[in-house]
Amino acid sequence: MSKSRIGAINDEFQTRVKPIFESWGLIRHPNSQASFGREQHGYMYEFADVRDPDDIRLCRFAISIKDSSLDIIGEKGVVVDPKDGSVPVHPGFPAGFALLRPFSFRHFFTRFIDRSFSLEQHNGETVEAAAARLIDDVVKELPRLKRYLYG
Repeated sequence: MSKSRIGAINDEFQTRVKPIFESWGLIRHPNSQASFGREQHGYMYEFADVRDPDDIRLCRFAISIKDSSLDIIGEKGVVVDPKDGSVPVHPGFPAGFALLRPFSFRHFFTRFIDRSFSLEQHNGETVEAAAARLIDDVVKELPRLKRYLYG
C-alpha cells in the first residue's frame, strides 16, 4: 500500500504505463542529465527511442507533488547533438505534443477547461483506487501519444 497520493500514482505508472512505453521502443533516456525517478517536485521519467539517430523520439511522464497531476509530453524528429553525440534532454513546454484529457462538458463546469490528468479522490475511495482510475484514463488516451510519436 502506498503512503502518498503521488506514490500511488507512481506505482500504477510503473506497473501499467511504463511497460506500454517500452513496448513502443522507448527506453530510459540515455543522457545522464535526464531524470528517471523521484525528484524534488514529484516523479519524472524521461524516455527516448534512439533506434534512428536522425529521428529520435522523446517522451516525459511527470507526476507533480503539488496537485497530483500528470505531465505527459512527447517530441519527435530530435537528432543527436553533433558536438558531443549525446541525445538531447527533452526541452519541456512547448512540446511537440502534450497528452491531455479530451474536452468534456463535465471538465468545463468543474475545472474551467482544465483538461490535465490529475488525481480526483471520491468520497470513501482509497488513494490506490483513485490512482488506478486515473491511470485507466491515461491508458485510454495513450494511442493518441503513440500516433503522434510513430505516425
